[in-house]
Amino acid sequence: MNPESGNLYSSGADGFVVCWSPGGPDQGKLLAHIPEPVLVLLPLHKDILLAGTANGIIYMLQLGGAPAGKQINAHKGAIFTMIRKPNGDGWYSGGKDGYLLEWNEQGVWSTGRKCSEESLRCLTMSGNKLAAGFSDNYMREWNQFDASEPLVEVDAHKSSVFSLDYSKDGRWLYSGGRDAALKQWDSSNGLELMREIPAHWSHINHLQVSPNGQLIATASMDKTIRIWDADTLELLKVIDATKTDAHHSSVNRVIWLDDERIASGSDDRTIRVFRIFQAD
Repeated sequence: MNPESGNLYSSGADGFVVCWSPGGPDQGKLLAHIPEPVLVLLPLHKDILLAGTANGIIYMLQLGGAPAGKQINAHKGAIFTMIRKPNGDGWYSGGKDGYLLEWNEQGVWSTGRKCSEESLRCLTMSGNKLAAGFSDNYMREWNQFDASEPLVEVDAHKSSVFSLDYSKDGRWLYSGGRDAALKQWDSSNGLELMREIPAHWSHINHLQVSPNGQLIATASMDKTIRIWDADTLELLKVIDATKTDAHHSSVNRVIWLDDERIASGSDDRTIRVFRIFQAD
């Protein structure tokens, strides 16, 4: 989601990049057709949308009707994750080659480091901390201003780590992955494991903490979205097709639009918006 415009962007194996307005018309606006699968999108700012592909290319797409933007040969293999730097002057990317790359706002490579022989699957940031999850089952955390060596690395899951997110104060780091477990780590104490639950029947593809920090949404290959208490990891709500008009295939992404609504994307080729009702 673009934090400045509030628009959502979607992409997929067909290479189409589409802009959606939550609460607006059901029909999205086609922004680009890229001749390869697009695996990750990142709004850099109100004028630039980054698209990372299965072949390791980053497309810098101009928004607002401007001419097509720059293409960057970034990674050897698929790009799985990109995240904007907190000061807005660039971004980080990671992919199948196990490299963590740093870019400036113009798309010029700044620094890079080989972090693993396996894929780098996800990135998240809080303040000066940068955390990454890998297909070697590890999480690694750096000070983003001195990222030559990780501050700490943890054998976190039984298989690939697909998604990470920090609590709003940066103390807790939440992780999910192929083993379907949701875990809470104390980032102030060397990533000490605090809680662990079997959250889904299949992979956790993505998770995100709500804007107010009270809830976590997880999206799974088991076709469900689940809502959890961020402090206790108590299950609060299950969104699935047996109870509501929900997804019929793997849910790949979930994003909080605000403290009460989430948007999700699925292999069933739909984007859905759900309102999460909280008890007083």
